[in-house]
Formats: sequence, C-alpha cells, structure tokens
Amino acid sequence: MGAALDVLGKHVRAQSHPEALRLAFEAYYNYQAAHPARVRKPYLYFVDYGLGSNTARGYVFDMKALKLVEGPFTVAHGRGSASGASGVPTKFSNIKDSATSSLGLYLAQETYAFSGRSGGRRYKSIGLRLQGLSGRFN
Repeated sequence: MGAALDVLGKHVRAQSHPEALRLAFEAYYNYQAAHPARVRKPYLYFVDYGLGSNTARGYVFDMKALKLVEGPFTVAHGRGSASGASGVPTKFSNIKDSATSSLGLYLAQETYAFSGRSGGRRYKSIGLRLQGLSGRFN
C-alpha cells in the first residue's frame, strides 16, 4: 500500500483530511485480498466528500499499474447531502430514496443514462450503479 500512496498520492490535490486517501487505499487492498476473484478490473474511483461539489474531488486510479487514469474532476453528491452554500455534504444515508450520498467502499456495477437540471440548465449524463461493500457505511 505504501508504494501506491507514494506514487499516486502526488496526483491528489488538497484533501479534506490527511488520512482520506490512505484509508481509501487500505480499504481497496483489504477487499482485494479478501475477494480476489471479485476485483476483475483493478481500478479505484476515489471521491473526497469532505470537499465541496464545485471542487475537483474525484480521481480514477489503475491500482495494478499504479497510474492516474483520470482526475481530478468534479463529482456530484446526493441532492439531500449538502444544505449549505459550500457544497460540502454533511448528511449521508443508506436509506433508499433518501436522496443522500452513502459513504464507504463500492463495487461498480452497470452504467445508466440520466438527465437533470443544474443552474437553470438541462443536462444529460451517465451514472454508475454501485454495490455497497462497507457494512456499517453502505
């Protein structure tokens, strides 16, 4: 894990907490060791929810090659997660239809198309269905 943190950590801009990236890597490697057959594509999608949604806070890492695939980029959170103008989410939930984000480690499933409205403008995008793996978090 130390090598990944040394090599990939330099690509991550300021973090909301100094341990955020290390904890994400630790969770990834622990899951990979416990379930090697389920990690078919060794990518980690890291989102620092301690930063505002207007801040580029998302990264995709290739954990096998130890390379940055993409990032930083902006990442949305559930519309019920942030109540202030800062865009920093303060409310998280695992309850279906709560319109809030959930914390933890996920296994990526399929993509889906969606549309919405932001700042008075309509947009179309692609979402990613996730399976929560972190027990008490998701």
